[in-house]
Amino acid sequence: MGGALHVLAAAALERPSEQVLGAIDDAARRHGTLYLTETGARHEIASAMDMTRAFFALPLDERMSIAARGPQDFGYRGADRSSQILALTRTPAPHPLFGTIRWPPRPAGLQSAIEAYLDRMYLIAIRVLSVVARNLDLAPDHFDTMFGRGAIENLQLRHYDAQPPHNPMPLAAHSDPPPITLIAQDDVGGLDTLCEGAWLPVLPLEDTLVCQFGTMMERWTDGRYPANVHRVRCAEGASRYSIVYNLLPRRDTVIERLPSCRANASSNVEPVTLDDFLGANLPVQPPPASTDYERPVDEPALAGCREAVRGASGGSWSLERASRSGDTVMLQLHAGSQGIDLEMSRVQEGRRYFRSMAGFGFSYRNQITDPSLLAVLGRLVPSFAALLGRSFDA
Repeated sequence: MGGALHVLAAAALERPSEQVLGAIDDAARRHGTLYLTETGARHEIASAMDMTRAFFALPLDERMSIAARGPQDFGYRGADRSSQILALTRTPAPHPLFGTIRWPPRPAGLQSAIEAYLDRMYLIAIRVLSVVARNLDLAPDHFDTMFGRGAIENLQLRHYDAQPPHNPMPLAAHSDPPPITLIAQDDVGGLDTLCEGAWLPVLPLEDTLVCQFGTMMERWTDGRYPANVHRVRCAEGASRYSIVYNLLPRRDTVIERLPSCRANASSNVEPVTLDDFLGANLPVQPPPASTDYERPVDEPALAGCREAVRGASGGSWSLERASRSGDTVMLQLHAGSQGIDLEMSRVQEGRRYFRSMAGFGFSYRNQITDPSLLAVLGRLVPSFAALLGRSFDA
């Protein structure tokens, strides 16, 4: 064990011993995080990390040439933020949940390196899911169909700039929707996972992936395997690179309690489609190309909203950043170590929102870990609506 985290050889997943089964079950129950070492993917991880560094070293105009054209599109985003992302996918067909993918022309070899990396990550993720199935008294191949042909693989190449002393946390505490995530990180570190109310550092280990379980796993297991909560800190003066692999099931998968997790008759976990589970906004037509993606909103409009957030939450929440893309404004709110990324737009027919008011709708990119935030948002909608309207008029 590395600290309180289990360290398992990836090869041991193929014919798992009772010790391996127990370690994964323990990790999934307590914090949803474990190390997978001896991955057999040392070359693929090193090549993908080299390409990640090379891409973010390109001039900004080259990175912006494949800028994401909407909140759910793939490509580069974060030119005005302390963390930047190149979001890629291997989705078998055009998918209304996600936008299109465009491979950057440089650095040379990026596409082949990333595709080889995806191949390796998929095999490892499937082996982890097979062990999870056995721990849940299911057949080892229980997940094979939903994660077979048509499964969705998303990848984020991430670069965190060196952070100033007053803002050392570019990614606040949150949970991710996919049932399984595999993370390769450089030797800088900064990833933390929440365990029984305390933060545990997920230190970088050579030839090692970090495996995390998300909110879909929590829903499948009716809470037996709660979603991992994690955050990213950056040491002063040190930038950080990581590669985040998410595996999602086929789009026709119904997200519901697994057969072995239905003993709780009072459970309110209802079956939902993948689209509904992800809280997807399904636009009537693709978002238009925009050259001002993630352009900051005007500061005077933002100042009033910052004050409204502090007042409505009793000072516990703060509005850190806001930017716009076409008809959408992205908002980042923090409360201590927690954070939430919100997207707000004028309500459109054919799009889903977790909350709408006064003609404006909200959706969120990551799991809300503080239920009180929902009530706060209800009181803030008028202020946010003013922000959105003013940003359009700017």
